Amino acid sequence: MSKFNEISFSKNILNRDANIRISPSFLQDALKNPVTKIALFCDDFVFFPVQNDKITNPTTYKYEDIKGFVNDNAFWIAAGFNDANAPILLLNIDAKYKEDCEQKLNGSFQILRSALWQIKITESEIYGLGNSLYSWHKNHQFCAKCGSKTDVADFGFKRICPNCNTEHFPRVDPVVIMLVTKDDKCLFGRSKFFPPGLYSILAGFMEPCETIEQACKREVFEETSIEIEKVEYIANQPWPFASQLMIGLHAFAKNSEIKINEDELEDALWLSRDEVRQLLSKDGFEINGTKVFGPRPSAIAHALVSDWLDNI
Repeated sequence: MSKFNEISFSKNILNRDANIRISPSFLQDALKNPVTKIALFCDDFVFFPVQNDKITNPTTYKYEDIKGFVNDNAFWIAAGFNDANAPILLLNIDAKYKEDCEQKLNGSFQILRSALWQIKITESEIYGLGNSLYSWHKNHQFCAKCGSKTDVADFGFKRICPNCNTEHFPRVDPVVIMLVTKDDKCLFGRSKFFPPGLYSILAGFMEPCETIEQACKREVFEETSIEIEKVEYIANQPWPFASQLMIGLHAFAKNSEIKINEDELEDALWLSRDEVRQLLSKDGFEINGTKVFGPRPSAIAHALVSDWLDNI
């Protein structure tokens, strides 16, 4: 199995046919449909069932199960249809129902990113979509053109300004993430924003009017002074924190001397294949007497590195 079939948010289980999904009758028809599945959110949190005091893989619910938490402030998003043609709805409940919902459904609202490891790869698209869209709506309630309060449209996939009629769509930020190699070694770095002990490959946001290759070369040079002579596209991954598209690349370095930009990185170093295998292992790798670890298997960074290890 390809390493890139094992990363989160990339299974594409939803049929997002907009002509059906945004039809005026979609919500009412879906709520009457006995096979409709509903995923629960509350602000920036996803609902996870709890068993034996531990959260488990989130589940979808029937309308009968959750209708007690629906009022005028309920925020519905029409996600689409699954592979069995069942309508999939996302519901952001009113915060006043949060504790009641947790008690009656025996679960807990959790931040998606911190509990990502618990979600099955095949179901992660649903919760990633909800995380991206609800975060976007929360942070983009006013028109960027005239400043007026905007209204939700197309069942969560658009906002419209009632004052100037400007349409606003959820944004997706492209990010280059690159496996940089030279002489059978791979470049790893540590950002000051990473969790304690985490080392990963380099990444950065693309800038306007910049190609993928240019962004890759610029980011690597800005952070480490390493020059890139060739860039190859490998794979991509949606990353809904808040809403990014990770563009996975293999970059071939011209030089090996690292000069860290301390505004960008705390550390950067070249690791051999054996050292990278240790970094990705459960035991981790030791750097300057400290145990460190690599990216999790759900991330494209892990898949890029693992793919490189397998292709000697």
